[in-house]
Amino acid sequence: MAQAKERPRDLVCVLVPEVIGVGSAQAVIVQEIPLSKERDIAAIGVEDLGCEVTVERCTPCSGKVFIQALVRKTVAFRSEVSHGVIGHATIQTPIHTYAEVPEALPSDYCIVEEAAVDDSCSFHEPLNPNGDGTFTALVDRTLVRIVIKVVRPTQLTIPIIPCSDICPSLKDLNNRR
Repeated sequence: MAQAKERPRDLVCVLVPEVIGVGSAQAVIVQEIPLSKERDIAAIGVEDLGCEVTVERCTPCSGKVFIQALVRKTVAFRSEVSHGVIGHATIQTPIHTYAEVPEALPSDYCIVEEAAVDDSCSFHEPLNPNGDGTFTALVDRTLVRIVIKVVRPTQLTIPIIPCSDICPSLKDLNNRR
């Protein structure tokens, strides 16, 4: 039976994520946002439009990273029927895009660095406004930007250099919680 090699005491082996590359992707969404399930409720103005982007899946393959995300928009509006009371409507839209990362491999991992709406390039306007200026839906144009980092687990051998202990004790770390 072969014996395992004894490792030198002045070396240690660590597994660290090596950054392979960074890529970005953009997607344009053009959609109708109905403000009410009952089409008889008309809005007289938009108070606020919130947006949240969630990356649900990020899959590296050879030279590219496939990205699947969900964009959730919430519109707060004033309604003529509710005498100025604010109503809201929410819509969720899936997007699929990809980013080029030339060194990416299927065995790599993906880290989302940024997933957001570019507010400077996002617009909304009433869809088919009525003669009195009210409307029941918006046309929304949104630019979504996603930045990802591709990492690969890499094994490194690091020399241990004798010096004074600069690491905090585990007791000190636990007391910070």
